[in-house]
Amino acid sequence: MRHYTSPTGRFGIDYPLGWQIREQQAGVVFFKDDPDEGTAFALVPYQTVQGQVGPAQLLQRMVQNMRQQYPDLQWTPGQALSRPLQGVTMRLMNADVRWTGRQGQRMQGVMLVVTYTSETQPSTLFVFMGGQAPSLAFAPMRPVYLRMMQSFFAQHQP
Repeated sequence: MRHYTSPTGRFGIDYPLGWQIREQQAGVVFFKDDPDEGTAFALVPYQTVQGQVGPAQLLQRMVQNMRQQYPDLQWTPGQALSRPLQGVTMRLMNADVRWTGRQGQRMQGVMLVVTYTSETQPSTLFVFMGGQAPSLAFAPMRPVYLRMMQSFFAQHQP
């Protein structure tokens, strides 16, 4: 694994050797072959939405947006976890997703949303991460995506 640090220095994450990086305004995509339709991992760190919003609500919004491009997208939400931090409540939820890519290839992925809320703040801070691969290649990639997610949280808290 190699280490990536954002241009602002606000976050870092480990990613597989030989993968490419595509920086975007809201985050970064790490990819092996095709950032949109191949083996890839997206990270959108520290975004804000108005109101007290939980990870399940954000995942539902993301799934709705993704279904505009991939109408057959199916998702299975995972267990929601919550823990208090210094004046903030951190909640997280993962989901497994499956869909047909634009080239007719079956795809599989894992998504994670972590929210940070405070009773004194009118907004929610969140982090989104998601890894995807063609279905036949997904099983060996899942542990890689989980290591990437862990490396982000091992180094950074908002």
